[in-house]
Formats: sequence, C-alpha cells, structure tokens
Amino acid sequence: MIGLRLALVAFAAAGLIAAGCGDDDGDESGEDTTTTLAVPGAEEAAALQEEITDLSDEEQIAAVGEAWAEPFGKGDETMCGYLHRDLGAGPSTCAEYLSGSLTQSSKLQASFAGTTVESVEINGETALAEFSNGNRVEFAQDPDGAWKVVQTPRAVQSGSQEVRQPG
Repeated sequence: MIGLRLALVAFAAAGLIAAGCGDDDGDESGEDTTTTLAVPGAEEAAALQEEITDLSDEEQIAAVGEAWAEPFGKGDETMCGYLHRDLGAGPSTCAEYLSGSLTQSSKLQASFAGTTVESVEINGETALAEFSNGNRVEFAQDPDGAWKVVQTPRAVQSGSQEVRQPG
C-alpha cells in the first residue's frame, strides 16, 4: 500500500512539472510579468536613505540635495532616483529631465554641478534648500519618509538670466 502511495505522489509530481505548474516562467508568452522598470539611480538613492535615516530632517535634506545636485548638473541619469514620485520620474521621463526640462535651461541645470546645500527651511512635509549656486530647490517627503526633489528653479524665458525660484 505504501508503495502505491509513493508511486501516485511521484506520478502527480511528474504531471505537474510536465504541465508547467510551479514554474516561474511568467505568462504563456514567455515574458516575465513580474519585471518592472526601475528608475535610474533608485538603488543609489535607497542606499543613501539607509545611511541617513538617523540624521535630522535638515541633515537628510542636505545629504539628498548634494547627492542629487552633482548628477543633475552633469546630466547623469542617477539624479532621477532622488526625484519625488509626483514628478512622474520613471525611465521614460528621466531622459527628458536630463535634457533640461526641469529647469527649462541646460545652463541653469549645469550650475548645480559641484554645489552644496547652504541652508534648509522645513515647513511640515516640504522644505526649501538653498544651494551654493544661489538657487533654491523644493523637497517633499515620500510616504516612506524619504526626502525627494519635487521642484527645481526654472528659467523665466529661454536665454534669460532671470530665475524663478520655487516657493
């Protein structure tokens, strides 16, 4: 009797394997349906958040701001990991942001390379950070508490030296 039970279990297992049950192939088209496109720089931003979790909000904003500013100024896609989800920062929009669409000026964007955060003003779940280039950037907290860039200064008109500051 025990031998018959073992034979039935082995037969059922072989049938499930042959039918593809329990396999992680995704859907029938062969594509993995669980794969999602990651935002460029998301891993770097998450690693920074782990490092700064015990710091004050001001110190966290300064750290995030400086980690974002360098790649932003250089047009490096890792800056997208530091953008707030309200900006819709995903793989498809990151390329647009790299070409100056956040500031409306590639010259203004480039001015952030090498800058530091000089001061931070917090107002609840939003904050303004002033950078050493004289520009202010608005930050907001994600639901998980991470501070992210939500608004950058914008050039008033193409070729203009004027800058419209957030807030």
